[in-house]
Amino acid sequence: MSSSTNAGSSAFAIAKELYNRIPRLSKLNLHKLLFFIQAEHLAWYGNPAFTESIEAWENGPVVADIWHDRPSRGARSRSIPQDLDNVMRSVVARFRGTRGNNLVALVHEEGPWVEATECGTVISNQIITHEAMREYAQQLPKELEPIREALKDHPRDRPFVADPR
Repeated sequence: MSSSTNAGSSAFAIAKELYNRIPRLSKLNLHKLLFFIQAEHLAWYGNPAFTESIEAWENGPVVADIWHDRPSRGARSRSIPQDLDNVMRSVVARFRGTRGNNLVALVHEEGPWVEATECGTVISNQIITHEAMREYAQQLPKELEPIREALKDHPRDRPFVADPR
């Protein structure tokens, strides 16, 4: 694992960047993307992408601070570190067109939300641990590894397309 320089990044900054990258991003999808970004960053780099906690709510993982105080859209941030940008581009490439209810179903099938809520039977906005997210993301399909490798050399100023075929 390589080291990361963005320890302590804000989920608000990442959310703002996601709103800039995905026009009409819904609040529900935003929180699922933040979950996948956090999980994959933990798996790829060994540390969190942002400092805010992710909680297990009825419709899946949520960053409560952002749910209650939605960030606004604005100018693109140039301060997103390369490692975080790599993870964000991977997650956006995979889930950009996925409907909110499909993302909810996905996080309800397996992984940290299921573990934290005892298969959906105990939902009390409990914290989803970094360890659970890291372990989950490390088990994601091996087909995603080429995306990670392709991102290493892809220019940040051009859109990333995971599979141009």
